[in-house]
Amino acid sequence: MEMIRNILITGNRQVGKSTLLNHILTECQKEYVGYRTLPHIVVSIGYTYVMQDITTQETMPISFYDGKKMIGIDDTFSDLGVRCLKHALVCSSEIVVLDELGRFEQNNQAFIQAVHDLLDSEKWVFAIIKNEPIAYLEQIKQRKDCQLYDLNILSFKEAKQMIISKIHMKGDYDE
Repeated sequence: MEMIRNILITGNRQVGKSTLLNHILTECQKEYVGYRTLPHIVVSIGYTYVMQDITTQETMPISFYDGKKMIGIDDTFSDLGVRCLKHALVCSSEIVVLDELGRFEQNNQAFIQAVHDLLDSEKWVFAIIKNEPIAYLEQIKQRKDCQLYDLNILSFKEAKQMIISKIHMKGDYDE
């Protein structure tokens, strides 16, 4: 039986996706690599964001506010994003965090390919997926090796229990 190692978490803004991910990582008690998306500067419509490499703590901005809307910074995904994902693929850590996948990188083929390379690997990938109809995210959600947990449908507690039990099942296959 094929073990699904790619865990996708989605839901509306502020529903608890990152909090759920943090609970799962605490439960796993294993080293992990990847990146986090963190609020950076408060602007009139919310925040701009930075990408932070979990291993090196290096950050680069992924968006800026032009006075009307948020604009993604493609170079961050080509540079820090791809470096971070390529490191995650070759390092010894078996858990990779992608927090989050969204619209700013939707046209960055190098970054998207690096995401697919990780999803194709033997690593456990925990990805927060923006709850928007974005073509490359829809393709990821359709992958047979990915399991989607939607916090608009499942309660936080249900999703946590389901994911933790899936991780604990891993021992039946790998050890």
